[in-house]
Amino acid sequence: MTSAAAGQRGATPALPRTHRGRVELFQPWMTAVGVMLLGGAAALVVDDASVDHALVMEQGVTAGRLSPRRAALEAALNEPLVILRGVAGFLAVRWGITDFAAEFDRYAAHVLAQSHGEVRSIQYVLDGTIVHSYPLAGNEEAIGRDLARDPRPLIARDYQTASAGGEVALSGPTDLFQGGRGLIGRLRAPGAASDINLVAGVIIDMDTMLVRAGFPELALLAWRLRDAEGALIAGQATLDTTLGGIVSLPVRLPDRRWTLDAVPTGGWAAGVDARRLPVRLNLAAGVLVLGLIAGMLHGRRLTQRQTEWAEARYRAEEKFRNLFALCPDGVVLARADDTGILEVNEAYCQIFHRPREALVGRTMDELGLADSPTDQAAARTLLDLEGSQLEQRFGIRLPDGTRREGIYSSVSVVLDGIPCYLSIVRDVQERLTIEQRLADAQRLEAIGRLAGGIAHDFNNLITGIAGYADLARIDLADGDPRRADLDEISRAARRAADLTRQLLTFARRQVTAPRVVDLAGLTREASGLLRRLVGDRVTLVLELPDHPLPVLADPAQLEQVLTNLVANARDAMPQGGLVVISATGTDAIVELVVTDTGSGIEPQHLNHLFEPFYTTKATGAGTGLGLATVHGIVEQAGGSIEVESVVGDGATFRIRLPRAAGIPASGPILNAAVAPRGGTEVILIAEDEPQVRALAARVLGGLGYVVLTAEDGTEALALAASHHGPLDLLLTDMVMPRMGGGELVRRLRELHPGLHVLLMSGYSEELIAAEHNDLAFLPKPFTPQELAEAVRAALDG
Repeated sequence: MTSAAAGQRGATPALPRTHRGRVELFQPWMTAVGVMLLGGAAALVVDDASVDHALVMEQGVTAGRLSPRRAALEAALNEPLVILRGVAGFLAVRWGITDFAAEFDRYAAHVLAQSHGEVRSIQYVLDGTIVHSYPLAGNEEAIGRDLARDPRPLIARDYQTASAGGEVALSGPTDLFQGGRGLIGRLRAPGAASDINLVAGVIIDMDTMLVRAGFPELALLAWRLRDAEGALIAGQATLDTTLGGIVSLPVRLPDRRWTLDAVPTGGWAAGVDARRLPVRLNLAAGVLVLGLIAGMLHGRRLTQRQTEWAEARYRAEEKFRNLFALCPDGVVLARADDTGILEVNEAYCQIFHRPREALVGRTMDELGLADSPTDQAAARTLLDLEGSQLEQRFGIRLPDGTRREGIYSSVSVVLDGIPCYLSIVRDVQERLTIEQRLADAQRLEAIGRLAGGIAHDFNNLITGIAGYADLARIDLADGDPRRADLDEISRAARRAADLTRQLLTFARRQVTAPRVVDLAGLTREASGLLRRLVGDRVTLVLELPDHPLPVLADPAQLEQVLTNLVANARDAMPQGGLVVISATGTDAIVELVVTDTGSGIEPQHLNHLFEPFYTTKATGAGTGLGLATVHGIVEQAGGSIEVESVVGDGATFRIRLPRAAGIPASGPILNAAVAPRGGTEVILIAEDEPQVRALAARVLGGLGYVVLTAEDGTEALALAASHHGPLDLLLTDMVMPRMGGGELVRRLRELHPGLHVLLMSGYSEELIAAEHNDLAFLPKPFTPQELAEAVRAALDG
């Protein structure tokens, strides 16, 4: 060895526990080859593992494509069940009315017209037998079928379930009488009488429901729908499960659970291979780069590790974002310490009406997303204690101040060592609105019927009280002090009649009774109701004169005019404002003006405001009948109505009515100085209220008429058949037990074609029928003189 060579070998340090020669043979290219060999072996392992990863990704994508269809299918299933609950409510409220089948058909036609086609027909079952179906076409074979003995065991079992309680029972899918296959939903009518078993039914077309849920659009997936026993409901009988199995999602129904299965149309292999190709290329490049880097500089190992960590983090974040994007509900990830928002999906942005940039990076408290910050803080405390919360109600506050109802479910998680909340949010405002409207409609119908019935009975009592007081007054001298007592009884009866008229106005069964009314005084008396109507945000100001402003109109209808106009003004000022009601008068005209400081009315709407069903409010916020009703009442009273409005500067409604000749004078109901004209005709009285029947018989008998009395239509019909002689007039109440006035009129006119008829009623709902709207009518309560004059007019007419 030369000294130079020895010096060069001395410059290579000896590694511990190694020979110098071996160190010299360990060149950089050998390091690169060795690392590439090891990397190649590792790449093969990673390649095998990538199959599972690619399969998981494909399954996630498949689940993402299937999940919206599952949600749409559940929505399509729930909508007919909402209709079913509405039909059951309709049966409970309207059952037993005259011509119920026709009323049911009209209701069913309206419901089917509003549905999306899933509901094929609507039926009701009485004591186990299908008695009616709409439409009938295609369902003829169903009518009369005893469901409890149906040869299909599932149909019989599900009917027994529905009739036993208040839960929905679904049958099927099964072959339908109308053709095709579908579901049958049944629900017992709530509150039905205990002696009957009344069950509502809806027939749901399975194919239409699947089309609405978007299953024909699933070109990239092969799918099937199975019941709880695994039987095929729809879709393909067999799916390609090679390599990846099946993605299954539950479909929830009220009383059962289906399963929705799917695989890619071409199987899992194509998608997995497509994902493995870039992975293999990356692995090959990575092995080469790793070998070169290892040969050149061992220190680059740290950089490589950082790169791998960054790639893994990127893949995790990508998967996380995909899960966010595919969820149909709003999803938010926020820090637990300060509620700082880390990530949201598009659905969350849409629910809160804010772009992603306005949410991420800010705290929930700062944004004010919840309606109640106190409740939000309490919910976070409870979440920290329990770790999760499910289906919690809360108020969603939008940027414009609008409040909507929502529900959320949250769970505490730890990401990268940071405690976080993962929450799913859903806007349920529309669902709650629909449920509330249905409940309000049922409640108002029941209250209206109750009010009408109470007012009807009161009118009978008032007729007896006022009538006998008037008869007693006739026999007293002008100076008799007892006349003052009778006058007080008459005045009390008139006040009671006014109260019943208000009840009937509420129930929409009133008989119009125009009289001279002080418009200023009526408005002043109604101010308490109007102030409660506008609420705390709106100020109500009255500018009314001290002297009376007499008009000829029905006071109940005038109150309705005020209520409708003030309610419209309130709706035009959601943030609050001012409503001014003023009244003035001249010798010929009385003017009522209602002015608000609301948003005003667009010019294109002004010419249509008083048209029936025309409304400028949002869908579902108004019927379009309020101003049409006001217009009709004002015109009926001989007046006119005008509207002036500037957008952004409020609106003014100006009503002009003819001034009446005077103010109604107080005094006796019956003017004894004007003797009513009697006769000798034969009058049959049918009235179930004993006091009214006795009063009418006494008044008419005292006037010379021959009077026959009956307590209801059945007795009146028998009395007329046994009466030998002429029968000149039927005086009948419209609402009586066993047989009402309408049926009695039809039956008696078959026996006596020329019979005169005078109808009595405390409310006018029964008089709407076309076959009776041309008959004379005497509204209750009435005075003896009004009775005598009406009878004489009916006989002479």
